[in-house]
Amino acid sequence: MKKPFVISISGISGSGKTTVAEALKNQLTNADIIYFDSFPGDLLGVDYCEWSESGADCNDWKLAPIVEEVERYISKPLDYIILDYPFGKAHRDVRGYLDFSVWIDTPLDVSLARRILRDFTRRSETRRKLNRNPAEEASSYLDFYLVRHRATYLRHIETIKPFTDLTADGTKPPEEIADKIIARIAEIESSKQAQA
Repeated sequence: MKKPFVISISGISGSGKTTVAEALKNQLTNADIIYFDSFPGDLLGVDYCEWSESGADCNDWKLAPIVEEVERYISKPLDYIILDYPFGKAHRDVRGYLDFSVWIDTPLDVSLARRILRDFTRRSETRRKLNRNPAEEASSYLDFYLVRHRATYLRHIETIKPFTDLTADGTKPPEEIADKIIARIAEIESSKQAQA
């Protein structure tokens, strides 16, 4: 059985990783997605900002559950596996499984606006049921973002972006980004066939 072609889609929170991964799955045949956000939040063991301030080495993340999931998906009769996760080929435990990695390069202000819309505006009905005020929560988050989170995202970009094969403009429509990824995958697959 032919091994599936494994693609990672990376970027900071709000960059559009999941949306691009889903657009890519819709355009590829026989593809499935592994979502980083579906794993428990204790893969790091410390606060995300503390991790960043102590050097932002992505190898500090304990990604054995993700590796196990990738191995499980590789044994399925798939042509493509899309890994929606933040580290590209930078993490030593995952890089060996990846055939191609993409960085969704989205300006910090756009990523921030998307997080505000996603986490505080569009989920406001759930928050109202929990007696939470979305405006107060968004204000609190923005204070935190300015003090700590922005610097953390900048470090993440500096340490992970160099470990990807393709940088895609995260302000473009997801389908357009998926088209660009598919074109590059076709080049890679064609080159492999020519060498065989």
